[in-house]
Amino acid sequence: MSMFSESTAEKLIMSAIEQGITFFDTGPNYSNANAEPRLGRILKHIDKSKLVIGSKTGSKYENGKHLKDYSLKGMTESVENSLKNLGMDSLPLLQLHSPEESHLTDDLLNNITKIKESGLAQNIGISGDGKVIEWAIDSGVFDTVMLTYNIIHQEPANLMEKAKHKNIGVLIKSPMAHGLYNNDIFKVRKLSDIWYLLRVLKNYRYDLMQGRKYRFINDQDGLKGSEVALNFVLNNDAVSCAVIGTTSLNHLQENIESALKALPKGILSRIELVS
Repeated sequence: MSMFSESTAEKLIMSAIEQGITFFDTGPNYSNANAEPRLGRILKHIDKSKLVIGSKTGSKYENGKHLKDYSLKGMTESVENSLKNLGMDSLPLLQLHSPEESHLTDDLLNNITKIKESGLAQNIGISGDGKVIEWAIDSGVFDTVMLTYNIIHQEPANLMEKAKHKNIGVLIKSPMAHGLYNNDIFKVRKLSDIWYLLRVLKNYRYDLMQGRKYRFINDQDGLKGSEVALNFVLNNDAVSCAVIGTTSLNHLQENIESALKALPKGILSRIELVS
């Protein structure tokens, strides 16, 4: 946590709020279970009625391990703990955290519905991909779905459109595709670049290879590749919100400004053709 101090986190969050960002995504096991308490402390004296705080349930960080628990008791305890951490009486949004297909049962639907009916959460959602999201949309239970969609992963577009027609909010994770289209992906300028590259090679090797096909987005006049990538996502009218993580005020500012820029004519169709 030393590389990302609480004072830096506070500056990021306050800057985001001042510039009109209202959605904040967190979870009980993020940052080794430190993310929720930190966000709660930072927002302690802020009017949260105008913010949408989204947290997760079904996963927890315990004794150095990430564990799954989708039981009613486990999820209820998780939500109650999240509310305590965040200083809230009810969560604007509670999302099932990355369930696998084996977890998708009627019991799970009943459990998450009971939590909403109890008032602990005002809206319920799910974070996942593929068949998990398809199941969620078809269930008729969820208010939101969070899925991966970006220039490299365009396949979910049909699912997103289906969700939109059912009045289900669509939240996008990894909208920037981890920057794997960047011309400088292998350029090492500081120690953190080495860590990032090793993480990419371990977890996103296929995406790294696919990203090479989209390097042309770095050659657009007046726009960075990251700006094109973000606006590709935001230009899909099924998207309710793109969720972006950052530890840098500069990156936050760049992303906010990026969202206001127009894409060059024809770039969207060119990106779609590559897929």
